[in-house]
Amino acid sequence: MSNIIAETQRIVLRLIEDADRDLIFKLSKESMMISALPQDDKFQEMYKQTCWEEVNRPSIFNVLIFLKDTGEFIGKICMQFIDDPLPELGIDLLKKFQNFGYGPEAIIAFANWYGQVHSLSQIRVRISKENDHSRHVFEKLGAVYSEDTPSVNPGFVAMMKDLLPDADISALTLNNVRDYILHLPVIEQGV
Repeated sequence: MSNIIAETQRIVLRLIEDADRDLIFKLSKESMMISALPQDDKFQEMYKQTCWEEVNRPSIFNVLIFLKDTGEFIGKICMQFIDDPLPELGIDLLKKFQNFGYGPEAIIAFANWYGQVHSLSQIRVRISKENDHSRHVFEKLGAVYSEDTPSVNPGFVAMMKDLLPDADISALTLNNVRDYILHLPVIEQGV
């Protein structure tokens, strides 16, 4: 596997390559927000292209997560708003790989690598108020609550309006998230 940026005993984090387009789409399709929307062939192709453009935006640094022993794709982790003084970490795992400790493992490896390379002492994490599991994981990693903010990035809402102009996507903007500050380096604290 080339372009590896970090690895642990169980996982490997590597840069995204052109051949990863279908992996990105597979992960995005599994999202609950997308599964409820109409998904004809035209939508699927438009969404696949949009997903690919999103992971390759200059303001986001994405890497993919693979199992070290099998090379199987399990998800992606990213740093968003990389030009901001306080960039934001995001992670998304395929459902069948959730609840095995891969998330915290990837967060620690990626956040510590990114923080060291970019001389950061802290990053932001945004967690949906309904996502108790993620909140618990990040709090165990030392994340400290900062404030509540709107849940969906305005860019995502605009993208969905473009893709599905007749769909009611108002529910995407109703929930709030809790913002946390995660200090670097991250040290595993009994996750």
